[in-house]
Amino acid sequence: MVAVGRLYGGGVATAFVAALIAGVGSLICGEVLGLKPVEPEYLLPIGEMFVLRYAATAFVLALVATVLAHLLAVTTPRPRSFFRWIVGLAIGSLLTAVAGAHRNRPGPVLAAALTSPAPSAAGV
Repeated sequence: MVAVGRLYGGGVATAFVAALIAGVGSLICGEVLGLKPVEPEYLLPIGEMFVLRYAATAFVLALVATVLAHLLAVTTPRPRSFFRWIVGLAIGSLLTAVAGAHRNRPGPVLAAALTSPAPSAAGV
């Protein structure tokens, strides 16, 4: 039995944490460390600021992860195991894509690695 209210309440809280991690992480990388952020094409088109688009995308992806967790909880025998594998492989794929696209520039790869806890906050 899934406590739907608690699941989605926790999902919204996690989405806020993921957005804050993404926003603060990108600000630290850009303003403190002086690294130019990678601006992937899949960010939500909200406003002009990269930090806002990155944080909003992290928020939405955390909500998508909550829906995925709910679907796995009602359809699979070991939902946590499946969820960890799915999210872990997705994060690994994204980091590999960033590293491959920017082989000669370590800055974007470092920025992606520093802000990767944003998707990890969704449950891995």
